[in-house]
Formats: sequence, structure tokens, C-alpha cells
Amino acid sequence: MNYGSQVRVLFIFFITYLLFIPNELKAQLSPEQYLEESPLGSWNNFGADSAPSLGAGLRQIVLLNSGASLLGNPAALAAGSSGSVLDFSFRFQQARLYKFWMVNTGVLSTTGNLNCLTAGLSYAGFSSRIKGWTLAGAYAQTENYSRPKIDYSLTRNGLLYEQLLLSQTGRQEVYAVGLARSLGCRLSFGLTLAVLNGYLRRNFEEILWVEKVNLKDVRNQKIRGRYLVFGLLYQFNEKLALGWSLIPPYTRKFQGTSLSAFYSEETQVEIPGAGNDRVRMPLITGLGAFYKISAALDISAEAIYFGWKSYTFNYFGETLERNFKNILRLSSGLSYKSTFRFLRKQWEAPYYAGIMIDPQPMTDVRSTYYYLTFGSGMGNADFLLILSTAIGLEKGSGHNLTNQKVCLSLQLRPALLNKFIGCRKQK
Repeated sequence: MNYGSQVRVLFIFFITYLLFIPNELKAQLSPEQYLEESPLGSWNNFGADSAPSLGAGLRQIVLLNSGASLLGNPAALAAGSSGSVLDFSFRFQQARLYKFWMVNTGVLSTTGNLNCLTAGLSYAGFSSRIKGWTLAGAYAQTENYSRPKIDYSLTRNGLLYEQLLLSQTGRQEVYAVGLARSLGCRLSFGLTLAVLNGYLRRNFEEILWVEKVNLKDVRNQKIRGRYLVFGLLYQFNEKLALGWSLIPPYTRKFQGTSLSAFYSEETQVEIPGAGNDRVRMPLITGLGAFYKISAALDISAEAIYFGWKSYTFNYFGETLERNFKNILRLSSGLSYKSTFRFLRKQWEAPYYAGIMIDPQPMTDVRSTYYYLTFGSGMGNADFLLILSTAIGLEKGSGHNLTNQKVCLSLQLRPALLNKFIGCRKQK
């Protein structure tokens, strides 16, 4: 077969792939947890990652004295300390994947799991008490869609014949504002409005160096949406409190563009595309209990329900099958606070430990992550610095996946902020 015939065969194969093969692959490929839109680590994301939450079994519904409760249970804002508080959290995440996209699903194979590392600001927010109301605002990165980069090369006798490149990046950012208020001496209510802004980028490229042929498939999507978080917190007494949180079903909008291209010395073909898709997100609701065992020690337990059966996903105009089941995520956490004096100041050192059981919603495989969490920190009336980690080990898929998060959180407290405000007024 001469060169021109080879190029024509490759061109015909490429067009056939674009038109027919993706539909056939659906029945063959089984990415399990990591589908096109799967968040890195777990499907069951709720609230924002912060060190106090992460260390105590990912406590969210009864997360007291932290602005991060804005996205978990905004009613907890009204139960926190008075004054203005600033919170910042930085997250490092490492997940081990086996099946995703074309990897270990019938096209490319690996000898083991692949690592995917991400890092960055996970939460930044403020809360302030004004005439009985607590006002809060925040930025959070709630989901990450990254995958390990693949660079496969086929070499014979020192000559590079073929190269296959796969990459996927993306994240979901949330901008939120909320209000909370105590309705009497025991009951608190909170409401948060969250606005989504994110993106998802997938790139496939195959280069046949000898034939001088390049095949590309590039897809970019912008993610938009809004949702509400309702919260209640009821304090029975100084020791016991119960919390409830609700996120009603909502729609995420995916605005996408695509480009499938075939390049050779004789032929250049580009097929652009576009899609406006809607993704129906499920109802999320949960209950939490907080019990103060002593002045220094407390315990919490939470159960969060994800109604994944109602989830639907469209991808460039096509509804993809997502046969999911509803999930109940369970967690429990402890926190202990010791105090001491240093440099004429009263200091505190909190310690955290917890566990969480996090089943995944896929029905073709029973997959569950089991988490062990712990953390510690130090602070005084001006600030609090906490470092926590959560280590999740997966069972059920047969691939022993993992998901580990490390969070460093800094809280600037009312004493320090009041000093700063006072200095500004004097100037």
C-alpha cells in the first residue's frame, strides 16, 4: 500500500470513529467511578473542605465556629462566636485511579493505579455578626475533574512511530453569600445562595510520526448554575445540638465547544461542534448531632443522603446512561481542646479524629471509601492555625483506589480584626 492509500485509509477510519465508534464504545468501556464528569476522589461532595471539618470526620452539618459552615449548614453561623472572622483553607489532594476514559477500559492498559495530584485554595470566606444577624460570604473550590496525564509512545528500533496523548482538567468554583439568625434562645436558621462557575477540558491527540498524520479531539465546557442551602440548628442545652441541612435539586448548565481534526500532508479536515447541555443534580439532605462531653471534649455524628437515582447527564446533546443508586454517607468525629499560657497569652491546641463511610453511587460495582481522619492546630484570641488530613481507602472495585486530602486552615479571629480596624480608625 503506497503512502497516499495509507492516508486515505486513516482518514476514512478517523471519520468512522467520529461518527460511529463512540456509541459502540459505551457498551464496551466500563470506567466505573470515573466517568466524563466524575469529581476527583468521590461523587459525594458536600460543603467545603477545611481543616476543622476534615479532621473531625468531614464534619459539616454541626461545624461550629467556622465560616465554612456557610456551604454545609448556614444556621451554624449564628451559633458561632460574635464578631468578624476570616477563614482561609488550602487543600492538597492525591487520588489513585485505575479505570477512566480510554485507560484500562479496552484501549490502553497500565500495570497498576495512576496518581493524580492537585493543590490550591479550597475555601476563603468571612462572617460577621450585625444586630442579631450573621452575614457571611465565601469562595470555595468544591469539585475537581482532573485526571492523570497520559503520554504513550510506540518506538521500534529507536524510531518513534506513534504517540497518544490524553489529558483532562477542570474544576467547579462556588461563590456564596448567606444569612443566619437565632430564632429564640435555642433555634437558629440559615440560608445560602451559591453561584457555580467552572470548566471541563478533555483533549485526545494521536500522532503517527512516520505517516506524518495527526488526529485530535478537543472538548471544552463551561459550567454554570445556582443552588440554595437551607439549614437549621437546634440547641437542646449547653451540651447537645442537632442540625439539619437541605440542598434542593438544581440544574447545572454546560456550554461546550468541540473540535475533531485530521491533519496530514495531503489532507486537513476540521469538524467543529457545540452543545448546550443541562445536568440535573440530585437532592442532598442530612442530619447531624453534636454533644459536648466536657468543656474540652466533644463528639459529632452525621448522616448525609444523596438522591443519585434522579441524576441525569447530557454530553454535547446526548443523554448518557447513569444508572445510579441513592447513597447515605455516614461519619463521626471527635475534637479535644487543651489550653496553656505562653508569652503572657492564653493559647489553645485543638486535636481532631474521625471516621467516614462513603459509598459510591454506581450500580455496576459496589465501591465504598473508608476514611480515617485526624488533625491538630494551635492558636490564641487573634488566630487559629489547623492542619488535618483524611485518608480514604476504597473497597469493592478490586483495584484498591485511594483518596487522600490534606488541609491547612487559618482563621483570623475577632480580637485581631478589631485591633486592625482600630488602627485604621486612628490613622
